[in-house]
Amino acid sequence: MSFDINFLASGRPFAETIAERELAAQSDPQDFPSEADDARWQATTAALASLWSNVEHFEGPTHREMTDMARGAQLTLGANELSLSVPYWHAGADAASIEAWLREVVSVIEQTTGLVGYNPQSDSRFLDTPPGQTAETMTTHLGNLAAPKKPGMFGRFFRSR
Repeated sequence: MSFDINFLASGRPFAETIAERELAAQSDPQDFPSEADDARWQATTAALASLWSNVEHFEGPTHREMTDMARGAQLTLGANELSLSVPYWHAGADAASIEAWLREVVSVIEQTTGLVGYNPQSDSRFLDTPPGQTAETMTTHLGNLAAPKKPGMFGRFFRSR
């Protein structure tokens, strides 16, 4: 599970843009990467170079990835998609540090691409999310993932005797 940010065209309703992108992804695949995709990717990764550490790059026939191995963050470019994800393994002060870093990264991506970072967790622009909310979301999700699970309704039938 991860905290995701999708980069979308600005000035349009987020839900409409997401729906169009999902519909386009289901249609015949377009040539990837297009010249525009390639230029956007090169400009974005160059602009982010100073903010990312221990970076790994991947280029495949359907997508490209740049991964910050220290933070677990991954920027992905595919046909019809530019997205950023960070795993929910950060909590407390570490999550606050990741949130500050994400704000810098999203700002650079927005300035470089002209796209807007959309936060599906809050259904709003990521940079409009109140400071601290992302860190709180990450901490809560990590706590939920680590919490012991109650046995399901069939648990009583399958307990060892």
